[in-house]
Amino acid sequence: MLLEIVVSLTTRRGLRGVMVFRSLVLIAALGFMALAGCWRNDAAPRAQGPVRIVVTIPPLRGLAQALAPEGASVRALMPPGRSEHGYEFTPSDIAAVGKADVVVCVGLGLEPAIDRFVRQNKSNRRRVVVLGEALGIKGDDHAHHDHGPDEPCDHAVDVHVWLDPVLVRRAVPALRSAIEGALGSAGALTDAERSRLDAAEAALLASLDELDAEHRAALGPLKGAAIVTHHAAFNRLAERYGLKVAAVIRPIEGNDPTPDQIAQVVEAIRRDKIAVIFVEPQFSPAAAGRIAERTGTKIARLDPLGSGDYFAFMRANLKELVDHLAPPGPP
Repeated sequence: MLLEIVVSLTTRRGLRGVMVFRSLVLIAALGFMALAGCWRNDAAPRAQGPVRIVVTIPPLRGLAQALAPEGASVRALMPPGRSEHGYEFTPSDIAAVGKADVVVCVGLGLEPAIDRFVRQNKSNRRRVVVLGEALGIKGDDHAHHDHGPDEPCDHAVDVHVWLDPVLVRRAVPALRSAIEGALGSAGALTDAERSRLDAAEAALLASLDELDAEHRAALGPLKGAAIVTHHAAFNRLAERYGLKVAAVIRPIEGNDPTPDQIAQVVEAIRRDKIAVIFVEPQFSPAAAGRIAERTGTKIARLDPLGSGDYFAFMRANLKELVDHLAPPGPP
């Protein structure tokens, strides 16, 4: 019967039918796995083995890996190249969360399916680190509903906290505490492991301080420089280091820019004499290309997610900013 309904919806409603199909499949899969006992039961002892850490987006993987014990499994659910907005977590992703010892997510409404699962399936053995909560940033009601990749989403709170090294630094103690708790539950929190965690935390904090100092040194001379980005991913970074986001090409996530919005971007470029538009690898550069043709601007790339090495992608973005914003040197 369910299959007949799905086929009918898919046939009559096109893409929306496909979205309904995916939702029904996910609901059915979650129900099956719950009935099958896929989620860890608090009363059951933890199976011996390496600590399992699951993060939702690639940038969090490198941060968790820096504190993880030897042999730990650290998995990012979202593959590189996908957008953080509207990504649909699969039943296998949810199953991985259910089996994890530590779950690290952004919160603030970015991952509603993960948020809903961990709230409905609380476990004394599973530690959950929500960056928004660790930083004391309140989200909006997006945490209570899903939106597909083709549906608009306008977060009232800037979710891109990982692009600000100072904010990330503040969240490190919560991450360390979660991993320490997982090791304790596994009976693996020895004095040697505590010492290793102390050293790893200190090294991660020092690396974040160094990254912050590099940004201040490189972007300080460019204070007030105006930029245009593909979507509102870099507002926190810009505010931290004195840049100005003059316009975003795609102000509503999931929607292509309207002619009026493109006209506003063109106006901002001409008003602030902006020479470069920053696109992102997760999105088509077509709209940016049309704007560049009208304004004579160049196109460069900033990546809000990277592929798992936090410090590498942050430094790559910094280099892009400096290369395209700094005035040319003497010939």
